[in-house]
Amino acid sequence: INVIAVNDTELRSVSGTAAITLAGENTSTGIAGSLSFNWVDGFTKAIVDDVKIAPSTLNDVKPSELTIEASRTGDIVSISAGGAGAPRQKGLAIAGSISVNILRGSTDAVLSNIKSSSEISGPVKVVAKDNSDIVVVAGAGSYGGKVGFGAALSVNLIQSETNALFKASDLTYAGALEVNGTNENLIVSVAGAGGVSKDQLGVGGTVAVNILLSSVKAIVSEVTASSTAANGNALINALNNSSIVNIAGAIGVAKNTGVGAAVAFNMIQPTIVASIRNSNLAVGDFSDPDNGDQSKIDVKAKDTSLITAIAAGGAGSEELSVAAGVSANVILSDVKASIEGTSSHHIKATGDISVLASAENNIY
Repeated sequence: INVIAVNDTELRSVSGTAAITLAGENTSTGIAGSLSFNWVDGFTKAIVDDVKIAPSTLNDVKPSELTIEASRTGDIVSISAGGAGAPRQKGLAIAGSISVNILRGSTDAVLSNIKSSSEISGPVKVVAKDNSDIVVVAGAGSYGGKVGFGAALSVNLIQSETNALFKASDLTYAGALEVNGTNENLIVSVAGAGGVSKDQLGVGGTVAVNILLSSVKAIVSEVTASSTAANGNALINALNNSSIVNIAGAIGVAKNTGVGAAVAFNMIQPTIVASIRNSNLAVGDFSDPDNGDQSKIDVKAKDTSLITAIAAGGAGSEELSVAAGVSANVILSDVKASIEGTSSHHIKATGDISVLASAENNIY
């Protein structure tokens, strides 16, 4: 029995403008702006609910496996650019680029309310995974005889929920049990701006904001399940492996004053939960203590979030040059692995039972 749901929605966006003014003996103005706004919202669900799984009435053969899998792999790719030129002696050139991208949704694999005496002759898998991405390039450039001003703004948000749930069921199976939730969201943002003037003022400014909010859960709850197969391991695993790669740059060049400033803010805030709750779970062949069976139960919650950020500003002039690059990066992890219940609940294995929560986060 295989129940598979796949969402690979993709969005591609390209926007750009250019303005150049060559008329006028002394005074001219060129203004160009580009705006890109993209929003993808989606729900991906694979569910088996409120059924009894039993042998065929024709040949008394039990289902050989049960797989419920929900997968999301779509992305947003956005390119936006603006360019302006006013090269006359008193020319004013202004160029701007704004890119806003939002990717939201939930990915759920659910096995629930399986009725008493249900049987599978092989493994059981409940798997939810989200690999959706945002890739953005935003830029602006200007050249003015008197003033050149370029600005770029990039704002990107991924908000996702990934749930692998096995709940409120009574099931006998013969093999491995896997309840696995994995999130590998990625934001790649490249933003840059430049302002060049052959006279008074050249200004380039860039602001990049990237936020990744995720929830990953792998939970077995209110279940009575057992596997009599040797080496029938049970894995309850929740993993967040989200990443942000951000490059922000700005440059300002003029004869008198050049200013270049880039500011980047990046945040990853995941919640990761792996848990067995109020359940009776037994794995392994208990019929013979000397059979060497080492079936194990692993409950693992792990966060490996990564931020790689570069923010750089450059400036050049004969009189005053100001350059700045500021990058603020935050990872706020909430990771929990647990086995919870009361005296009436029993977790048994012929091998080891392990519960592990860990965070291995890096900012570069």
